[in-house]
Amino acid sequence: MWKSTKSNQSERLEPTAIKFITDLFLSLVTAAIGSVVQCRSFREVQETRPDTIYIERALSILPVVNMEFSLRSVQCLVMLTIYYNCIMKPCQAHDYILMASFKAQGLFKWRCTTAITISHDKEVYASVIAHELARQLDTWYDRLPESLRFDRTIDQGAQNTAVLSPSSEIPGLTTATKSLKMQYYLCLTGIFWPAVYSAVYVDNIGSEASR
Repeated sequence: MWKSTKSNQSERLEPTAIKFITDLFLSLVTAAIGSVVQCRSFREVQETRPDTIYIERALSILPVVNMEFSLRSVQCLVMLTIYYNCIMKPCQAHDYILMASFKAQGLFKWRCTTAITISHDKEVYASVIAHELARQLDTWYDRLPESLRFDRTIDQGAQNTAVLSPSSEIPGLTTATKSLKMQYYLCLTGIFWPAVYSAVYVDNIGSEASR
């Protein structure tokens, strides 16, 4: 059904074959979910199991889907989570959403605003992407309820202290707000990583890496 090529002495599926498999997986799981939700009751689902033909086929190609490191594979795992939620199997749903979360976090680590490599050790900084991500982060902050809102102003007098440390005490903030504040600055650091890297390791912030 699909071809494979050898690279670095290992067997790997071609991109077109991987896309076909992930599309097939999504289609099968979607069909399984549809066959479940059209039943009148959960008892009918248990008695007739209309999803069996679809989910068995989907699970047979799950190892291939899980080996793929892409947003598509994350979507596959999320859909599988929804399926197990529909058939009242929360433990399996929990396991697969965790797998999807780990994959998404891994993709975030690889997602970089310096996306265009022009030589071995030289990259072009895509500032337009960084500023769009920063705009979305600002939108997220603006929609926080007042009970979870935190001050984004950094105390210059405490700039040499671990003000962003999870263990540091920030007066007036709840545990949830402290966690959100930490996540906010972690995201901001990830978005503008070239500037952070230049400041920490190179001691030189270029015009394109500064906000």
